[in-house]
Amino acid sequence: METTSGKGLGPDKYVKAHEVTNLYRREIGGNHRLIYTIRGRKEDKIYQLLDLFTHKEYDRLFGYSTT
Repeated sequence: METTSGKGLGPDKYVKAHEVTNLYRREIGGNHRLIYTIRGRKEDKIYQLLDLFTHKEYDRLFGYSTT
């Protein structure tokens, strides 16, 4: 589990549309990134999957340079 960025929570579209207070990414295979949030309490966690991107799409959305 890895947070999406050291620069902040991430794109405003997630904060506004889903009212997230945390945002994580998971590498899927070598070329995809899954964006998700965790809601609830320690004993009652809910994982909400938000988006699945190619690595290049993820880089563009989060402001990383692409090759």
